[in-house]
Amino acid sequence: MQQKTVLITGASGYIGSEIAKKYVSLGIKPHLLLRSESKKTRLTSILSSCIVYEVNIIDFYKTLEIFQKIVPNIVIHLASVGVYSYTDNSLENAKRMIDSNIQGTLNLLHAARETECDLFLNTGSCFEYGTGETPFKEDDCPNPVNIYGATKIAATELAKTFYRAFKFPVITVRPFTVYGPQEGEGRFITTIIKNCLERKNLKLIKEPVIRDYIFIDDVVRAYVAIIQNYEKLKGEIINISTGNGNSIQKVAEIIIELVKAKDIVIDMGGFPTREGEVFSLVGNPQKINSLIGWKAHYSLQAGIQKTINALSVKI
Repeated sequence: MQQKTVLITGASGYIGSEIAKKYVSLGIKPHLLLRSESKKTRLTSILSSCIVYEVNIIDFYKTLEIFQKIVPNIVIHLASVGVYSYTDNSLENAKRMIDSNIQGTLNLLHAARETECDLFLNTGSCFEYGTGETPFKEDDCPNPVNIYGATKIAATELAKTFYRAFKFPVITVRPFTVYGPQEGEGRFITTIIKNCLERKNLKLIKEPVIRDYIFIDDVVRAYVAIIQNYEKLKGEIINISTGNGNSIQKVAEIIIELVKAKDIVIDMGGFPTREGEVFSLVGNPQKINSLIGWKAHYSLQAGIQKTINALSVKI
């Protein structure tokens, strides 16, 4: 990877922090944009090797000032609101998502264009697809069933427009359900593992929710591969997925087996179904594989085992 100036938004989040760690391991000192209230727990081990700017991307002029100071070659945009609260359909939550996901992304695109960056890597969402026949391909018509997905579509369309109108070098990636050590508290796989390690019975919703679970190391490899090959991917939308769908019940059964907790009971219907839930999200990875040869390395069992090992040390 060539030595370039890298700026990461949303770097305190799961994917952002792991990408920042990857750059640090390569000897590159990344610039990180964080909200002042962002928790830096995931970044503790590398903060001294990063340059941190506290700014809300909704503030265009402060954001532009930072861009003009850094003049980044590569912008990796991960800042987003709503991925953990997408079933909250309140007006207040919707406004937060619109401000950050749409206005914030537009501000970043303008700032990046003004400072002539080489690549703007926009992070979309599998929730843009909503409902439909899976596995989803990048050219499938979006059909979101929640406001979060709708705001991410708007951001993707803005990015595409900057490419079409200005030939601005934009790529949008759509990660599917990312998991692994240090993912957020309350995330499904982490919660099930912790409950199993503590020998607590499991409560799941009654509907067969299907997800394309992808291990964090594979996601980071995908980002790195896309950046390395950005010249041939400008203007594209790229799924980061395995192509394999697994039900939450199946995932729970795998975890029970791996932690050797066969006495644990799964209560299907013990957890309420949330409004705005998407019941099947599986991505087709053929495009990224055919264009740059990337594919996921970790099986679901292998990724879950690594996550169990990491959590077992903490508990």
